Amino acid sequence: MPVTSVHTDSVGNNSVTGRKTGDNMGKNEFLKILITQLENQDPLDPLDDKEFIAQMAQFSSLEQMQNVASAALTQQATSMIGSNVKAKVLTDGTEELIYGKVVSSKSISGETFLRLDNGREIALSDAKTILSPEGLWNEAESLVGNSVYVREYDGAGNVSGKPQKDIAAAKLLVGADGSKTIVLLTSGCYTNKSTLEDAEALVGKTVVLRDFNSAGVETNCLYEAKVTEAKIGTGRNGNPAVKLVIGTDDKGNNVEVEYSDICNMSSSFEMKDIWNIVAKEESVDE
Repeated sequence: MPVTSVHTDSVGNNSVTGRKTGDNMGKNEFLKILITQLENQDPLDPLDDKEFIAQMAQFSSLEQMQNVASAALTQQATSMIGSNVKAKVLTDGTEELIYGKVVSSKSISGETFLRLDNGREIALSDAKTILSPEGLWNEAESLVGNSVYVREYDGAGNVSGKPQKDIAAAKLLVGADGSKTIVLLTSGCYTNKSTLEDAEALVGKTVVLRDFNSAGVETNCLYEAKVTEAKIGTGRNGNPAVKLVIGTDDKGNNVEVEYSDICNMSSSFEMKDIWNIVAKEESVDE
């Protein structure tokens, strides 16, 4: 049965490793052997009671150890519910990368499995790393500048393709309901300048906006907001710009953003959509 251990690495994430200890004899097999021994024992030299008792004690001890190990795995899997994991599995002979949050666990025939929020089910031993919120963010940032294969889905939720995409940025998307999701952006996520007519078409709709601090520097966040008005105003650079009103502050003043702050989320994807990282070409010495 698989025995799994967890240790903490230098960045605060937990690595999960598994190893096989070999197939152990089950209770039924052991009893069958004992019955066979009793049926075929020599009447002139019957099975020694002490030997029989010793064998039963040995099996009982082994069974208790198995039960303890199984309980430990179940407890470990249960403790992982709500945690983000990074797993590597072989699918049709190809290594597949899986990110996801554990939503439940179960045991089948002595093996423990984790169900993730992306609908995937993986063996506990395949969950190589447990990612803390900070660790998940660091993992996302480490992918910026890399190319990845991304799962695309059809209407039935089946994977229909794995196109290659270049990651331009990692952002924390804050939803209108307060939810927080890490998203990865390609260069196509940024919206070009547009007309007042285009902005007016967004009134009453919810958009995803890039965030800027008081110095006009873009932050690592995106946020959802509902457009209440469109107008021409002054942009951050002091020039006229198409503006969107997305509400009022605590003093009743309009909160305005530029139309160009809109992020086109059709070119974004989540960590759980990554199928694998594109291997970088090895440099060849002249």
